Amino acid sequence: MALLALLTPGLLGFDYGATILVRSDSDIHELYYLGEIDAELRDQLLDLLDDPIDHNSASREDLYLLPEITYTLADAIIAQRDKLPYDTPRQLRDLVGRRTWNQIRPFVVTTEVSASSEPIKGNVSLRYTDQFTDQRAPVIYAKSRQRYHKWLEAGLIVAEQSDLYGVEYGEKGITVEGRRPSVMLERIYLSAERGDWSVIAGHYKIGFGQRLTFDVTEKLRPHGFSNDLKIYKDYENYDSYTVPKRMLGVAASTRRHLGDQGAYLDVTVFASSNHHDMYENDFTPSDVQVTDTDEIQEVGDSVTFPWLYREDLLGLNTSLFWSKRTHLGFTAWGGHLDKRYDFAFTSYALPNRDFYGAAGVDGAYGAGAIDLYAEATVTDTGGFGARVESLLAVWLLETSLAFRYYGTGFDNPKARAKSEPDEFGLGEDDVQHDEDRTGGWRDRDELGPQLELSFDPLAWVRLRAKGDLWYQPSEEVTNAYLEGRLDLDPLSWAGVDLVAYLRDKDISQQGRELSYDTGNEAIQAGLKSACGAGLRLQPWEPTILQVFAKDIAYDHSSYADTLAHDRYGWVKLIVDVTEQLELTARAKHYQERVDTPDSGKAYNSAYGQVKARLPGKITTHVRYEQVHDLDDPEADPNPQRKLELGVDFRF
Repeated sequence: MALLALLTPGLLGFDYGATILVRSDSDIHELYYLGEIDAELRDQLLDLLDDPIDHNSASREDLYLLPEITYTLADAIIAQRDKLPYDTPRQLRDLVGRRTWNQIRPFVVTTEVSASSEPIKGNVSLRYTDQFTDQRAPVIYAKSRQRYHKWLEAGLIVAEQSDLYGVEYGEKGITVEGRRPSVMLERIYLSAERGDWSVIAGHYKIGFGQRLTFDVTEKLRPHGFSNDLKIYKDYENYDSYTVPKRMLGVAASTRRHLGDQGAYLDVTVFASSNHHDMYENDFTPSDVQVTDTDEIQEVGDSVTFPWLYREDLLGLNTSLFWSKRTHLGFTAWGGHLDKRYDFAFTSYALPNRDFYGAAGVDGAYGAGAIDLYAEATVTDTGGFGARVESLLAVWLLETSLAFRYYGTGFDNPKARAKSEPDEFGLGEDDVQHDEDRTGGWRDRDELGPQLELSFDPLAWVRLRAKGDLWYQPSEEVTNAYLEGRLDLDPLSWAGVDLVAYLRDKDISQQGRELSYDTGNEAIQAGLKSACGAGLRLQPWEPTILQVFAKDIAYDHSSYADTLAHDRYGWVKLIVDVTEQLELTARAKHYQERVDTPDSGKAYNSAYGQVKARLPGKITTHVRYEQVHDLDDPEADPNPQRKLELGVDFRF
């Protein structure tokens, strides 16, 4: 680690671990599905795409969440707008550079600085997605958000998909009548903000500090609440979506100014009572009684059971701010779980007690080129977790060094601390985090440092590095993760991206990511490595061409003497025909475990998308995709066909 730090000083922007050339939510879901980004980064990008950042009003922390934007660039954007507000997002291009601009373009928007006389502003979005070959109803949803006189806001999502119906949870088991399309009010909220008071009722997300005590947001360092108008489309199955497990209730905050030096006390209280669905991907018909025998195959072995449990929750945060970058805060919360049925789910673990909660303190100090962050949390069972981080941002140096300890008894279900996911050991002692962190704990049983930095010696060379070394006290096992990225832009119209990582996790003693123990010492315990290369071409301004390929080698229980390999690659073309018309196309090949053609999966896919900005602040897009399954040459040659239609109105 010390040698790595000496070799790679530089500028550190938020690192998504990949070049983010996306133009739709499907592109983001695909990056997650391929393992280019994790679930947390996927959620963050989807949130940015759904609610772009207004660079005329965004904070330093919000700007930092944009791909490749460093704190230094964020400060430059703010300094520029203080002199003269931006008229269009494109004015950022000369400030951040072509490569960065191509990545942040879908995530930024410019709002008119001058006050508008219109009392109501907002948007309405309509989506239709259908996978023709699965014989299921398409997914349709409508989302609307309106703002009244700049202080009152409301929003909702109404969606339709094929769901179970006639579900009953009884002492003798679960009874299901069948499956059919149904329309649901998935999200609704009403919020108000006047002076030093703000309140929200309905669905919301909320978080504080370094995300160790309480956080259900996509923010890197959250403070406070915001509306929750979010559903996630299933990338593999277009005719399905999931709803995040967040808050339904009321939250309110007030701010009291202290003296004339800008200090203030911020107090937030929040309450939630929300029914949650539960997804199960491995049950047999004997687990569930289906009253309509014709519907047994339709129910399938992967099902979301509606309203399986209710979570009641109450919490508060009080924070003393000396400036936007310096504060000291305290957060406490408690929750209660009411299960409607005690089904032995293999996909999820629920809290192992009826009442649970956590309390913690967090602090931040920022001045000039230095930022310091810290948080310490104790759960109701006495489990302890803590994390400290230092960030140095100077002319050619922006380095993050963090140290964390998450105890073996740290079972906080609302923590989203930065750590490597642990997907081992699902059992009665585990606690559910969310639908993407199954099987175990993301932030438990960890002790070690994390380092992120980059080197920017020339305008066209950027080297980034990330290191994570941790020790598991309960198993006396040491694990490591190293990642490096090299971005080269020797020509104004051409760039090369190189990426590699190495994960070394001992899974033979309840380690990370995989969960098997064959007893064969020839198998390397949890080794996983990857290397990828990409080419970016922009021969003229409206056109971007990306070519990318990656090989992943990993330990697998079926391979006693070597590593398994997954390989994939794609070619993507983005053409801005005019300011109002954008075309995107991509062709991809994916093959899992290429060393053994009889196992794993392989497919070719291609999509085309047309996005148009019409008069009257209307944006519409059409996306068509075909997927050719290559697993079985004898299978039906008809490809999967997927269609997505979308319309967005702004007023």
